[in-house]
Amino acid sequence: MVVYYDENDLVSFGNYMLSEARKKSITENPEITNAPTRKMLLQAVTNFDMGNWHRLRVEAERQMEQREAEDQNPQEDMFSGELPTDKEGNTVQLNPENWVDATKSEEE
Repeated sequence: MVVYYDENDLVSFGNYMLSEARKKSITENPEITNAPTRKMLLQAVTNFDMGNWHRLRVEAERQMEQREAEDQNPQEDMFSGELPTDKEGNTVQLNPENWVDATKSEEE
């Protein structure tokens, strides 16, 4: 399988390699108990680095898509609560025919 990366991907990967998240993933990994191995992993680029970067990138893209979807559907939040009720607890039906145009004055 051939995968092509553009300049943005390469910069993103480079930033990951320099990040605290990468350092933490190596230093706090319970499977790496040997200090020289940790030191070697921190100084080298491995297949694991590529996989971890890709996983983090996919996760970030999903979160961005989810935020964009939420931003595109603001009315869902508006209607997710309870319907309005009157003093007796009956559901109030909204009738657009009775709505007032707030942009017009009462004198018109």
